[in-house]
Amino acid sequence: MMMLAHLALSALLIGEQSTIVGEGSSPQMAVDARGTVRMVFGRKDTILVATSKDGGRTFGAPLTVGVVGGMHLGNTRGPTIASSRSRSVIVAANTAGQLPAFQLDHSRAQWTPIRGAINDVEGSAPEGLATIAANDANAFHTVWLDLREGRKNNIYFSAVPATGARRAPDRALYKSPDGHVCECCRPTIAVSGRHVAVMFRNWLAGARDMYLTTSSDGGKNFSPAQKLGEGSWKLDACPMDGGSLVIGAGGEVASVWRRETTVYYARPGEREIPLGEGRSPMMSRQGSATYVVWEERSTIKLGWPGSAIVTNVGEGRHPQVLALPNGRVVVAWEKDGRVRVQSYDMSPHHSHEGM
Repeated sequence: MMMLAHLALSALLIGEQSTIVGEGSSPQMAVDARGTVRMVFGRKDTILVATSKDGGRTFGAPLTVGVVGGMHLGNTRGPTIASSRSRSVIVAANTAGQLPAFQLDHSRAQWTPIRGAINDVEGSAPEGLATIAANDANAFHTVWLDLREGRKNNIYFSAVPATGARRAPDRALYKSPDGHVCECCRPTIAVSGRHVAVMFRNWLAGARDMYLTTSSDGGKNFSPAQKLGEGSWKLDACPMDGGSLVIGAGGEVASVWRRETTVYYARPGEREIPLGEGRSPMMSRQGSATYVVWEERSTIKLGWPGSAIVTNVGEGRHPQVLALPNGRVVVAWEKDGRVRVQSYDMSPHHSHEGM
C-alpha cells in the first residue's frame, strides 16, 4: 500500500509561463489516445473548446462548439468533457433541467449535437451538476443529480451512445434512505476499461460525507455505496464541493475531497489523509503518477502523493488538473472572468509511486 506523505510547501516546480486561453469560466480538460488535449469552458450560453496538439504546452484559439440557452456555469457547474480513442463528448446543463450533449468525431474535427438530452425525463436535472468519463474503447458514462422522483435529488447514471445509436434508459444509481443526497455537490465518475467508479456527497441525518460505488462490468452492476474516510461532516449548508477520483487499470480507486476546511486524500476502506487547508480539490492520474490541485484561499496549489513538494500555480478559483502520457501536467483555472492554463514537465519527479 502506498503511504501518502503530508504535502508541505517545501519546494517549487518550474512550469511554463501561464497563459490566458480566453474569456470564460469553468474549465474542464480531457486527453485522447493520441495525446491531443481539449479544454472546454463556458462564456455565458456558449460552449468553447481550445485544443493543444503539442502535449499541453500551448493551446489554440477557442472554437465554438454550440450554444445552450440558460447554461449553468460556476460553482462546480459548467460543461464537462471526456475523450476516447476516436471521439470526444461534452455534456452541459441548463436551467431548464436538461443535459444537452455534443460529440466530436476525431477524424472529422467537427462538433455535432447528440440528439436528445442525456437525461430522458424532461427537466429532471435543474441543479446542473453532471460529470462524464470514458475509457479507451469509446465507452462514455455520465452521472448527475436528478430529482425526477419526489422532487428529491439522487444519483442517476447513463451511457452515452455514438450518434445514431440507441441509448439505454437512465437509471438510478443511488437513492438516499433519507430522501436525497447533497443537493449542491457535483457527483464525479472515473472509468478504466470495464471498471467504473462514482463518488458523491451524501446526506444522511444531516451528515454530508463522501460515498463511493463501483462497477467491474462496464456499469451494468454497481456495488453498494460505501462511506469514504472515518470522519463525518454535519452541515446545514451547501459546500458546493464534490471532489474528484481516479481509477486504475485493476479497478483500484483513489479520491480527494473536502471536509470542513481540510482537503483529504482517501482510498476505500482506509483512513483519510489530510493534504492541507482548502477547497475544490481535483486529481488526475497517468501511469503510476497521481496529481492533485486545490484552492487555498485564492491560491491554486499543485502537489502529488508521496512527495513533499507543493507549488503555488497562481491566483484564481476552480482549478483543474490533467496528467499526460508525455510526462507533463496541465493545470487550468479561472481568474477575473478569464480561463488560464499552465503546464509543468514532471519527468524529473516521476520517481514516486501512484495510488
